[in-house]
Amino acid sequence: MAHPIRLKSLKFHTVSVTERTDWTFAEVSDGDAVYIVEVTAGAATKQVVDHLVQMVSKLRQHDIDYESEIAALLGMDSARLQNDHSLAVAVSSVRTAIVGLQASHDRQGLTKFLGGEPRDSVPLYANINRSLSGRYQALLAYITGDFNDHSNRG
Repeated sequence: MAHPIRLKSLKFHTVSVTERTDWTFAEVSDGDAVYIVEVTAGAATKQVVDHLVQMVSKLRQHDIDYESEIAALLGMDSARLQNDHSLAVAVSSVRTAIVGLQASHDRQGLTKFLGGEPRDSVPLYANINRSLSGRYQALLAYITGDFNDHSNRG
């Protein structure tokens, strides 16, 4: 059985990535370990943060054995989560933090804790859901391999 978790603290951190893009992270602790999970949800990020503050406040009074019991402890059913994206993101964030904290207490990486086998390497991933126009032209040239020097054109 995994180590029961009693949440103690919640902090938020925001990283400004571009003029229009911020990433928000929740730092969740049980007093002995800390786990950080991304909670960015576009325009709904503030709602996710507000939900998380309320959830962690309620969950502080419980020893949580399994991440799957979070929704029940909060009195939420699947229909409510399916109809409220920011609420679903918040619940998912808490569930992720619980598993991460348990893995930390068991002194295991998350992959091994969840039953997987750690790998020495994984294929490179690039998040290209941003516009590649304007200031991203240099990145586009790098990605496509178009390194021709066009600066000497007459």
